[in-house]
Amino acid sequence: MERMGQLVDPLDRCALVSTEGLTIAPNQHLDLLVTWDYTTNPGHPAILEQLKMSRPPGRLAPAPGPGPTGAIYWELYVRGMRGVGPS
Repeated sequence: MERMGQLVDPLDRCALVSTEGLTIAPNQHLDLLVTWDYTTNPGHPAILEQLKMSRPPGRLAPAPGPGPTGAIYWELYVRGMRGVGPS
């Protein structure tokens, strides 16, 4: 599948991540997007997924503003497998 001149893996997902609390930009090669499951044990959430970034993060609203490098949200394209967290 091709979109705007780039190949896109059909299994990739786009996640919008707020810059609140982040002091530096996400690193495609070092950082993972971790999703949590709060439904099974509300007091102690479990890791649901650990997703690797499939391309460099993009900035949304890159005009000067709050957050690292003026971004309001980071656009992350991630891929991974369900249930890869610790058991």
